[in-house]
Amino acid sequence: MSNNEGRTSTFFGIRADFAQLVIVAILLAFGVHILATGVADLLVHLKIGLISSGITIVVTGLLVAFWRVRPSINGTSSLVGAILLTKKREIIEVERYSFSGDLKRYVKGLTAENKALARIWGENDFFSFSEKLTEGRLEVSASSSRDLAIEAIEYFALDLLSTHLTDYFNQEETADEAKVITLLRENVPDLFLKNRFLDLFSRPMAERDVFASRHGKEMSNEAVVSAYGRDGARFDKFDLILPKGAKIVREKHGIFRIETKRFSIRITSDVSFVGADVPWEFLSKYVKRKFAEVKSFRCTLQLEVSFKAWRLLSARGWQYYRWIDSFQDTLRQSFDFERFLKDISWEAALTTSIIQGEAPHRRDSHQGRSGRRPAPRA
Repeated sequence: MSNNEGRTSTFFGIRADFAQLVIVAILLAFGVHILATGVADLLVHLKIGLISSGITIVVTGLLVAFWRVRPSINGTSSLVGAILLTKKREIIEVERYSFSGDLKRYVKGLTAENKALARIWGENDFFSFSEKLTEGRLEVSASSSRDLAIEAIEYFALDLLSTHLTDYFNQEETADEAKVITLLRENVPDLFLKNRFLDLFSRPMAERDVFASRHGKEMSNEAVVSAYGRDGARFDKFDLILPKGAKIVREKHGIFRIETKRFSIRITSDVSFVGADVPWEFLSKYVKRKFAEVKSFRCTLQLEVSFKAWRLLSARGWQYYRWIDSFQDTLRQSFDFERFLKDISWEAALTTSIIQGEAPHRRDSHQGRSGRRPAPRA
């Protein structure tokens, strides 16, 4: 389905069509019943068989209808981001590209308190390449620093979701507080075991020396939402406001799923050895870096949404679930690099720059259309 159309909006449209279909089915079933009754008067001993057959036909029709609408309301959104690093593996913050700035602050906060993780990040590229002489190809191996990058992307999605849900339910006047729950750190321990950013940043300040001097009075105050310490260390209170009955399931590293009564959303974070599709003119004109000075990596957030089709019959209570549409758009706006380029009207700016003679109109042949590094053969 189109990324511009919200899934719950599509869901409501389909529900209206489905309601009409159900009405038609009932009318047809009623007509068949009248006809069957007439036949049954002649064949009394077949009456039960006719009723059973009618019910079977109607149920089969409903099941077919459910099956047909599933592809329309379910779907996968793939958001493609970009990680830009210097040769010293410092994250380059791109102005107005939210993900880059948050990623830089996350890594700075983590490495400020954990020197072992600082070494892992600073000394290891995301991937290593070794040539298989006997097979004539390159073998790509992921490193432990890539695992950290995946966890940082996942934390970005969770942090954004937490903020989005808080804002959504604060503005949703029809929502009943008794029908939502707030998941805290202690409610989802499995989520923290595989994400070192989430574990460290949400750990109570009383347990962290970096906050002992500056936040001594606040350490026992549950109202503290965020705090910052030396060298970028950070505290972020973890909470997720969700419809009652919802739960978070950790599937494996980089993948978690939110299960609610009406839909589930599976979020997968990943980093590829392929270079990000970043125009080389963008690096020189906007980022103010030379192409050779930057290492770029393609990263992704994949959202798989699956609605429970039988919920088509329910018309009430959707105010607790419609945040899924706005969250996906917010995440796309903050993370997806192509969306970012469109939002800042990059192509128009580049065209103006070329017309005014401020940018070359030809690209170096070795850099290709976008300046993306060629991927090694796997």
